[in-house]
Amino acid sequence: MLTNLEIHAAPESADAEVVFDVSADQIRAVNYAAVYYLRWRFGGEALELDETLAMRVLVGLVDQLGQLADAGGHATIRTDPARSVLIYEAAATYVTMRDLESHQSVEERARLAILNGLLDDLRELCTTLEVAETGAPR
Repeated sequence: MLTNLEIHAAPESADAEVVFDVSADQIRAVNYAAVYYLRWRFGGEALELDETLAMRVLVGLVDQLGQLADAGGHATIRTDPARSVLIYEAAATYVTMRDLESHQSVEERARLAILNGLLDDLRELCTTLEVAETGAPR
């Protein structure tokens, strides 16, 4: 569950800013999923310019999440709509790709449970952001 979710205009621009709080376990799980998503999406292929730019955005997100996870404890994620969508895509991809195995470690089962618990809120956040931007959901 995303707590203290706020969407408002960023102080330095007219773009939206997304802010929400996560527990230590949630930030570690989201960070793990983002790193997995980065390797899965961009690993081992030649990249065109648009894919290179997309990868750079994802690397920036992974760096941000990694710093928060390394700090330990509760974290406040402050990001933009595009990175919010990447957080959802990373969590959804991780759950889809990894929740198929019959034997999983205790840590993996816990991570999947945390990410599953966040998916509905992240999906709703993406829908809200899209409606705010375009006036209609996909």
